[in-house]
Amino acid sequence: MYLDRDNELDLRFGKVVRYRGLRGTINVDLFNALNKSTVLTANAAYALTNNVWYSPTLITNPRLLKVSLTLDIR
Repeated sequence: MYLDRDNELDLRFGKVVRYRGLRGTINVDLFNALNKSTVLTANAAYALTNNVWYSPTLITNPRLLKVSLTLDIR
């Protein structure tokens, strides 16, 4: 048995801003934009008393937003 394939959509939006001798880049990153929760690992052990066979033990990270700024002085 195989687990589902891990498909994740990451987006980045950026803008370069120039003012006099300064150059700045503003970025907004959105990781896992579709907020999928694909199972990465599952319990492969089987027990008669507590049947947790193939229950998820690790899923993909949730949606994450990151804002960054870089500043270059010339």
